[in-house]
Amino acid sequence: MGVTRVSARRRTAIVITVVIVIALLAGLAAAAWALAPIILPQLQTSVVETTRTEEVRRDGHTASIDVPAGWSVQREGDDVPRIVVRTPDTRVAITVEIVASAPAVAVDASGVVGLGPLARESVSSGAPLVHAETADTLVAAVGGTDSSASARVIAAAPADTLTTYRVEIAHLLDTVRVVS
Repeated sequence: MGVTRVSARRRTAIVITVVIVIALLAGLAAAAWALAPIILPQLQTSVVETTRTEEVRRDGHTASIDVPAGWSVQREGDDVPRIVVRTPDTRVAITVEIVASAPAVAVDASGVVGLGPLARESVSSGAPLVHAETADTLVAAVGGTDSSASARVIAAAPADTLTTYRVEIAHLLDTVRVVS
């Protein structure tokens, strides 16, 4: 009889231990699942030590942008045709991506709600630049060597910060080149 009671207690302890371990593993898996979208992109973020040209490729088109020293570059992967460039204080996030359209269409199709009127200019290379903005977002697109692709650049930040960084954003836009 004593042996049966010890075995029953031992089985109960083993079952409780297994249930606790499974619950802990499930909790860790849920935490990893929830935190992965936040942590994984940070693993592919680098801070630029000296001005560096970054490229984004898609469907035979290449866009390049010169990122200043101290700014960070985040890649979502080699196959993703987009990078995110951040100012040293991380208050401005600038997304650069290739889109298969002319600059005006690229700005209109950005999905940003409430854009003001389109402004048309050109960068120092002579490529067309189209841009529009809201209080907290600037959407611009620089055309390529033909009209089949553009580099869409979306700068997002709190309204007061976007105004503060206007000169730096303009300088970045001037370095954008698109080759088809």
